[in-house]
Amino acid sequence: MPLHNIQKVTLSNWKVSCIDRYENDKRVGESFVAHSPEGLIYTFSKFKRIKTLSIGALSRYNTYMLLTQVKDRFNNTVDYHYNGDNLSYIVSSDGRRIDFSYQNSAHPSYVTSATANGRQWIYNFGGTSLTSVLRPDGKSWRFSLDLLGASQPYELYNSCPPGTTVSGPTNFNVEMTHPNGLTGSFNIRDTLHGRSNLPKIVTTLLGDKHMTRCQNNLSLRSKTLNGPKIGELTWKYSYSQNHGAWNTGTQSFTNLSYSAIDKGNASRGLPSTANSKHSKTTTVISPDGSKSVYFYNRDYTSFKEGSLEAIDNYDTDGKLLSRTEMTLVRGQRIGLSGMLDDNYQPLHYRTHISQKKHHTYDQGVQTYTTAYNGFDIYGNPNTVVEQNSFNGKKRYIKNTYFNDTTYWLIGLPHTKSISDNGSNYKELSKTTYYSTTGSYKSLPYEHQKFGRWYKRNSSYHTSGDSVGLPKKIEYNGTNRWVEFSNYKRGIAQTTKTPL
Repeated sequence: MPLHNIQKVTLSNWKVSCIDRYENDKRVGESFVAHSPEGLIYTFSKFKRIKTLSIGALSRYNTYMLLTQVKDRFNNTVDYHYNGDNLSYIVSSDGRRIDFSYQNSAHPSYVTSATANGRQWIYNFGGTSLTSVLRPDGKSWRFSLDLLGASQPYELYNSCPPGTTVSGPTNFNVEMTHPNGLTGSFNIRDTLHGRSNLPKIVTTLLGDKHMTRCQNNLSLRSKTLNGPKIGELTWKYSYSQNHGAWNTGTQSFTNLSYSAIDKGNASRGLPSTANSKHSKTTTVISPDGSKSVYFYNRDYTSFKEGSLEAIDNYDTDGKLLSRTEMTLVRGQRIGLSGMLDDNYQPLHYRTHISQKKHHTYDQGVQTYTTAYNGFDIYGNPNTVVEQNSFNGKKRYIKNTYFNDTTYWLIGLPHTKSISDNGSNYKELSKTTYYSTTGSYKSLPYEHQKFGRWYKRNSSYHTSGDSVGLPKKIEYNGTNRWVEFSNYKRGIAQTTKTPL
């Protein structure tokens, strides 16, 4: 099969395919076309190559396919035009346009101004770092980002330093200031992040690969906002389970301990969906002293690796206010990533929340449970069951969806029905759509509540810059309607109602 006939679908329901790419009427390669689940088509046809670090005498490059067009199903477009490798201007089918200029002789690929509708934004740089953006009203954004671009995490080389969460010399602040005076300062440091259940060696097509049970990343450690009328507000971030563990021999790391998280409620234990070996936490302390702890899976062998499994929220006095636990199940396999020497499961399979339990502790223990069942091929649940711990009532919700695979409109709401026993359902709401093959191309037609329509899109514009936008909407009742015309930037400037 020719490569340009192959289509891939991502976990978030983007559909990606290849088409032939031409320059001066000559085929020079291929382009990528990505369809969003909202029906927009993104075409990437501009090839760009940027030189990166060499290995000895071997030159290396990063290659990119840049966006050239966004189009909806009514052929409204936004086109991206390039002069060499630089973006020159962006123009939409309704005439809107943004022009870019490049006057930095030291860095000819840096944008120095953007002009749209008679207004201009000016970009200033210090070396390779953006320092300010002057707006048309004379006010400026200011930035101090030079250390961010120049910093890299410290390389560990298969080692995992003991007894520390910070490994490496990298520790710096970046700042940005809003035109109205609010300044944000962000502290970033080398931080260890560990994985569990790793094999020490993985055999690949290129030979044996030695795995690293922890890695060093540049991680946010604090965020401070300072400005008029708010004073100084600081959020602090910390990360647990920094040392990873192999899948054989002694587990040479400290198990996640709840007493280290909540010294006042150690007997409560970890969330039921967390694991002392295979979970890690990110803790966020807010300016008022309240705290949230996020539990993530770190198991190399699991489809859940990297997924959020639980959240604990604490009051300013350290009292646990609420806990949310997510039970995860492996869903449909979507495709093959081509990654053979790492945990490919989170990329190949959908991960669904099958149950969410929310516990509150301010007035005793109360639990609210939501179960999600019957996921369709796009990852949407067909039924939802809600209940609590203080009465025996349940609410069943059944959902159906509208999927137009011609224009790639995925997961649009169709019907919602409710029941108190899971057998006898009453339709709560319904949205119907025009035909895919008609001129309105799956636009919404009628909105209903309890079997009675209350809003009807009786017509849409079919030509000009307003194609696909509402022309007339009717409301249930005698002579109730609104007509829309004279659109500008997607907004009707003229409306007409009955006299």
